[in-house]
Amino acid sequence: MSYLLYCQLAITIRATVVDSQGKENVSCGPMQNVNKQSNLLKKKTKQIIEKVLGKKGLHYLVLKKSQLSHQQDESQWIFDYFKDQKSGQMIDVGAHRGETFYPYLRKGWHVLAFEPNPKNIQYIPEFKNLDLIEAAVADYTRDSQVFYESPESTGISSLNNFHASHSPLTNVSVVTLNDALKQRDIINIDYLKIDTEGYDLFCLKGLDFEKYLPKLVMVEFEDKKTQPLGYCYQDLGNFLLEKNYLVFLSEWFPVNQYGQRHRWRELKSYPCKLRDENGWGNFIAIVKEYANDFLKHTPLRS
Repeated sequence: MSYLLYCQLAITIRATVVDSQGKENVSCGPMQNVNKQSNLLKKKTKQIIEKVLGKKGLHYLVLKKSQLSHQQDESQWIFDYFKDQKSGQMIDVGAHRGETFYPYLRKGWHVLAFEPNPKNIQYIPEFKNLDLIEAAVADYTRDSQVFYESPESTGISSLNNFHASHSPLTNVSVVTLNDALKQRDIINIDYLKIDTEGYDLFCLKGLDFEKYLPKLVMVEFEDKKTQPLGYCYQDLGNFLLEKNYLVFLSEWFPVNQYGQRHRWRELKSYPCKLRDENGWGNFIAIVKEYANDFLKHTPLRS
């Protein structure tokens, strides 16, 4: 398979540097023509790889090549904290295409991931230590509920119809974390990540924290998504405090457009208020006995 891929890529590369009259276009032409051919090469190369390996195979190559951001980023701090832990249990609610959980799979962790969007699921490769559940998560169970997508970004598909660009995609089943964990005999959770575009508090409410106490929780907040559902970022932060976590708020500047690069602002101890009421971000909650070690990997390190 790899030999066939290399052959087809070689043919593609040759075809893109030869014009319609059979003359080779070396890099002596105008820069605009060079850029045009470069973009064409990238597009055709991607098409060939996807044709040979399929969408999952192509995305697997992307995952292997990609690295966690070296900018200020909550996922990077958390991964750095766990970097020496060779085995563990991660729960990823709202897995998208596996960008967050993949580094943990490579470390040998077991990952239980939830992703209800069938268009995202088709990109997630199969791994022996990945248990992928094609369902949404809340504090109730339901056989069928409308799920929305947006052409603006694959990252804002949700049960929550919060954006003007949202339209119904399909109907999905809804489960609770309690039920999913019980069915799989999972007790210990090292890292719980939740990013469901508004249903985040409901996901947490579907977990018995006395039975399952994750060592570390990262959960997204954004009031313009959640206020129509009846809660704000403070309700989410206070819920985590009530579970006896040490809680930190990581604030990002307001979103200009979903699907584009965003700008991080600051990390601070919660309770606190947002610098900008339109800001968004993530809460990081950690069991108190582990907090000092975690903070060494964040901008709050002393």
